[in-house]
Amino acid sequence: MAQYLYVGGWNYVAARGTLGFSRGIYAWRVEGDARSFTPLGLVAETVCSATDLATTPDGRYLYATEFNGGISTRSWPFPGAPRAGLTSYSICRETGALKKLNSVDSLGDMPTEIGTDATGNTLALVNFYEGNVVTYRIREDGAIGDVISNIKHGVPESDFGSSKSRAHGLAFSADNKSLYVADRGLNRIYVYDFDPSTSRIISAVTPFLQFEGDHGPRHLTAHPFNECVYVVSEESGLVHVLTRAASGLLHLQQSISLLPSDSTIKIGAAHLHVSPDGLFLYANHRTSESVAAFSIDQQDGHLTFLGSSETSARSVLENDDVIDWNDKTLWQKVQTGARVFAMNDDASWLAFPNMGEDAVLVLARDRSSGILSSTDNVLPTPQPCSILIVRPK
Repeated sequence: MAQYLYVGGWNYVAARGTLGFSRGIYAWRVEGDARSFTPLGLVAETVCSATDLATTPDGRYLYATEFNGGISTRSWPFPGAPRAGLTSYSICRETGALKKLNSVDSLGDMPTEIGTDATGNTLALVNFYEGNVVTYRIREDGAIGDVISNIKHGVPESDFGSSKSRAHGLAFSADNKSLYVADRGLNRIYVYDFDPSTSRIISAVTPFLQFEGDHGPRHLTAHPFNECVYVVSEESGLVHVLTRAASGLLHLQQSISLLPSDSTIKIGAAHLHVSPDGLFLYANHRTSESVAAFSIDQQDGHLTFLGSSETSARSVLENDDVIDWNDKTLWQKVQTGARVFAMNDDASWLAFPNMGEDAVLVLARDRSSGILSSTDNVLPTPQPCSILIVRPK
């Protein structure tokens, strides 16, 4: 079956790069072990920035968030710019072409991550500035259906010194019975009981794990075979290993850095993935433009650092124009590094969209050792910020 790489762009005027504005979602047909990429060009023109992408387990449908990357205004009504929303597409298995199905309101400002459950019947979304988590029912034709749940995070001003929720990441549990949400503003991991038959979520008996210190949990993922949940924290540059007890309570088991001990800049941890076999974890760091590889202990889920690899395309492009982090402007910092990355279904390669370089870098992965290596493959893309690898069934 054919494999396709989709990349969404952040079409904000201040980010205009060498390739001009992004116009939406771009695609490539992938042959072999990430050695041959055939460009399909622009496959979906979007109203605003396509900031995150998701697919159903069968790879037949694609979902994209859209918001204005400079203003992040309230998302009503949608479509229309500058607004925030969510759009569904069907994927042509033979060509990779996208056909738009429908668009809906994201019910909040700046949607940061979307994901589908194991049945492919539920789509979940978190909004950064609104601080809420939303679930939608997916219709039989793949279009986005009714809103089922819309829960806003928040605490009284006296609790923990702030009421500013900044929901950023989400992940369904391996058994599809829970939904986890990373709230960067409140420094929490929320736990929701999830009913896949209705797409409804309700707060768990113990509704969240509260981190101590300034961590800023950004994204998270569940181990495919056990009760471990892995969280990457933007502010502290750490990966946290959590386990969930039978009671539903999350426990912090380990925190480990993505960076060498002598690193002076911790901020910038961004995204993470566990390999399908559950043996390795990868987490990237935007500030250092690197990705760390860890082995996973199959007894307790703890991580062991294996090494790191460069995620910038500069070395392949032979571009020596490097600016020190402390000398960069605010927008240069926003553009630095990959905000997310993607792993293909057999984890033989990973792809990193570098918005500030107008390029997607592809790294190969040794499935036995977990070590990453260069493929010398760089895909020119205007303002890439989101990425998805799909093999439609």
